[in-house]
Amino acid sequence: MIGEILFSQEKYDDAVKQFRRVMFGYDESAPADVRMWQAFAAYEAGRCAQVQIAASQGADRERRIEQAIEAFRYVVERHPQDRLAAEAGKQLEKLQQRPDR
Repeated sequence: MIGEILFSQEKYDDAVKQFRRVMFGYDESAPADVRMWQAFAAYEAGRCAQVQIAASQGADRERRIEQAIEAFRYVVERHPQDRLAAEAGKQLEKLQQRPDR
């Protein structure tokens, strides 16, 4: 939830760090309730990157796009049964089809 607080304070880079701790802080054998939070954290990390894309340019913009793609792909590939997987897939498609890339 620290990531959510930082997100609401528009401290996106710090929020992503917290979300990534949840995403990668547990192995494949994590209990179901932990996996649910991993999917949620990845989705929110993707949202943080998306928010920053509009305000970014050049290499920073590309980095933000790649961060968002990585986060949404994490949800789709590692947590396909999660309630957020379908929405993450939609966001992933949008990012991969961006004409301004």
